[in-house]
Parts: sequence; structure tokens; C-alpha cells
Amino acid sequence: IDNSAEFVKKEYPQVELVQTENFGASHARNVGTAVATGKYIQYLDADDLLEPKKLDLQIAALESSGADVAYGNWKRIAANAQGAFMVTNLVCRQMTHEPEIELFTDFWCPPAVYLFRREIVEKVEKWNERLSIIQDARFVLDCALHGAQFVYVPEFMAQYREHANSL
Repeated sequence: IDNSAEFVKKEYPQVELVQTENFGASHARNVGTAVATGKYIQYLDADDLLEPKKLDLQIAALESSGADVAYGNWKRIAANAQGAFMVTNLVCRQMTHEPEIELFTDFWCPPAVYLFRREIVEKVEKWNERLSIIQDARFVLDCALHGAQFVYVPEFMAQYREHANSL
């Protein structure tokens, strides 16, 4: 347990802090989605980082294309031998075929890379809380299976921290 909640309360009193027991990432995302009021939904794990222009770029892409989900490039951050995290590589991948096929086979981005329209999130309804792994891949696949249109934004969007036990 860290002091994140106390930090948020002190430094950002205008923020509505929602706390829950730790029932996993999917549960936390479902709780966050339930209290969110915006037109777009951005999921962000505690150890990942968004680039400053990410939301502006992806909102513009969603608005101009009419797509449901925006995604882009991302950087992998991994621990070196001393345990310090370093940027290891830039991942640039674009879906070129049907999203439901690509997402089912070998396309993956961390949750931070995506920006979702609320409507597609509501069609999917919930993150699958029974999955202890690959729940992020499953949620994006469920978006595609519910007819989501995807738009690629060819810019650097987020940094994904890869831990030793990451899949």
C-alpha cells in the first residue's frame, strides 16, 4: 500500500477520488467507467505514461473519422540489470485487415494507447473480471466484435512499463 490516495487528496482536491478494494484491474476499470461522465474513455494503469498531446490527437482523429477507438504508437519501458526502467523500443503497428481478426491473432497495444468513445464502451458493457490475464486484449477484441471502427494515429501515444512477470 502506498500513499497515492493521500497525495491525490492533498495535491488535487478538485478531483473526485474513488477508492475500492483491490479486486483486480478489470474491476477498477469497471468502477472508473461507471463514474466517468465524458464522451471519451481513457484507461491508464498506474505505471504507464501518456504523452502530452495524446488525447488531443486522438480526439481529433475520432471526430474527423467517426471511428470508435483510436490507437497509435507506443514505447516499451523495461527494467535493466540494476532494476532501473529504461525505454527499450518504439512499437509502431497498424491494423491493416479486419480488427476482430487482427486482435484475435497477434495485434496488441497496452490500454493506455487506446482512446474509446463512450458508446462503444457501453456496448461492450464491462471488462471481464473473471480474467486474471489478457483482460485488456479481450476488452479491445470485444469492442471489435461489437462493430467498433478503429483509427490509427501515427504518433507516439504512451509508454508501457513492462515488468519481469509481464506476459
